[in-house]
Amino acid sequence: FCNLLREGKTCIFAVDGYYEWTKSLSPIDKKKQPYFITTSSSSSSSSKPMLLAGLWSQVKTGRLSSDNKEETISTFTIITTEANHVDLHPREPVIIHDSTVAREWLVHPSKDLLYKIRSLLSGLQQQQQHHHQRQRNSNIETNDNDAPLENKRIVYYPVTKKMNDASYKGDDCTVELKSKVRTLESY
Repeated sequence: FCNLLREGKTCIFAVDGYYEWTKSLSPIDKKKQPYFITTSSSSSSSSKPMLLAGLWSQVKTGRLSSDNKEETISTFTIITTEANHVDLHPREPVIIHDSTVAREWLVHPSKDLLYKIRSLLSGLQQQQQHHHQRQRNSNIETNDNDAPLENKRIVYYPVTKKMNDASYKGDDCTVELKSKVRTLESY
């Protein structure tokens, strides 16, 4: 992928979030549990998309088109790094949290910039952990809806197992599954 970076073939994917799957802890239910990873305020109408760093290319298919020219297709890849949420998956997409850095990624990409983005991710993770610790210690609820993109937390939650079928297109793909807490009376 270094050649694509050198050639400036960078791109950004603006997404609401992405999915990861974990193995079921239940000995009865063998289906994997899908999780939706997003920013903490994705449910708000003013939320900004997650920006994922990527690379693109055009490759020859080895076939000729109807006008006898060599056929090419456009392809892309999302760059990944070590995961902040290792309990879900060991890798995650490189998320660009700053619009200035995103612009730089598109206009003047470099290996140094990629390392800068990755270090920003590490720093953001540490800030989030510190924020969560302070919030837990003080029991203060905060509202992240008005925070700039750089201050948005990454959250994840389980979604419907219907997502295990690649053809599923239901409206509940990003709806958080609430755990069913059983009361003593229900036993």
